[in-house]
Amino acid sequence: MRYFEVLPTLNGRLVRSLAAVAAIMSFGGIAAAEPESDNEQANVLADCQQTDSAPRVVRACTLILNGQKLEPAERMRILILRGVGWSKEDEFTAAVEDFSSAIEIDPANVAALEGRAKAHSKLAEHNKSAADHSKAAGDWSQLIALQPQNDKYYRSRGIDHLGAGLHQQALADFDKSLEINPKAVDAYIGRAQVYHALKDRPLAEREFKKGIEVNDNYLPLHWARAEMAEHWGEDKLAIESYVKVLKINGVYEDARRRLQRLGVFTPP
Repeated sequence: MRYFEVLPTLNGRLVRSLAAVAAIMSFGGIAAAEPESDNEQANVLADCQQTDSAPRVVRACTLILNGQKLEPAERMRILILRGVGWSKEDEFTAAVEDFSSAIEIDPANVAALEGRAKAHSKLAEHNKSAADHSKAAGDWSQLIALQPQNDKYYRSRGIDHLGAGLHQQALADFDKSLEINPKAVDAYIGRAQVYHALKDRPLAEREFKKGIEVNDNYLPLHWARAEMAEHWGEDKLAIESYVKVLKINGVYEDARRRLQRLGVFTPP
């Protein structure tokens, strides 16, 4: 028998993460009895609400959801807490389920919509799934409807539109982000990534230069430029960009390894 065939289930779903299994089984299983004393209940609630250990969050929130009759608002809060715990354990399908249950209670709950959007995005990255990117974009659209001046939501939707292959929609989102916040360097990175996907190297480089004009010390900008330069076969530009990364963060070991791969063992 394969190991996964004997793992426990949660709401009918097979739990495959070893960390998640440990979180459940270490407390006696999903069907563990509800804590009897007020003190025990308080301890379980404290575990559900703490942020140091995701397995403890999942375990404790599950006990509360399975063992107590909760008012809708409190049930939604516990579902969101457990959804965050699942996300930290890379159990994104379980996270989507919990955030979706919370959204059924309050369709305009920002924390639940953000959590589900991010979980869909992670599933999309893991599964190389345009469909999951589209689901994430749908959640970002709901958030934009709630907060139309939140420039971060447009950038996040742009990333998922790009993942879904919707290049013009992605560019429009990054444009809107910059309209709201002209200093949003991540939007220039996003536009560069779109042009890179469209195989338009000059326009991608143009966006990097615009971003540098706004903030020349933004590490993700130079990292993205270095990676694209490598892809383009422009080793000189890649080296220049990785060196800039090290100037911003001298202990960034990945940049040193990339430079060594390009033949630079003692960065200037």
